[in-house]
Amino acid sequence: MHGLITAVYGVSGVCAVAVYVPQIITAWKNRKDPKALSLSTWGLWVGTSSVSVTYAAVVAQDIPYTLISLGNLLGCGSVFIIAMSSRLRRYIRRARVVTRGVAQR
Repeated sequence: MHGLITAVYGVSGVCAVAVYVPQIITAWKNRKDPKALSLSTWGLWVGTSSVSVTYAAVVAQDIPYTLISLGNLLGCGSVFIIAMSSRLRRYIRRARVVTRGVAQR
């Protein structure tokens, strides 16, 4: 029974990590609409995934658990970085427009 639960955990972990791929692709394609993704939600998931990786590696010392947690962290982190960089780019573009408008007056 222990082996079956371990196998199911491994498969479910791989599936959980794999479902980040469509979200990452969507985030990348929609960089012009940076408000479409919640930074607070993805940031929280990055934080909790970081805790999971640390727990899995340091406390549990379990390699499969650590790898699955790391995969979750990389998935969340990818979406968060794409969303954050999109917002920063948009903020910088708007700041340049405002600055040019002020300089022209």
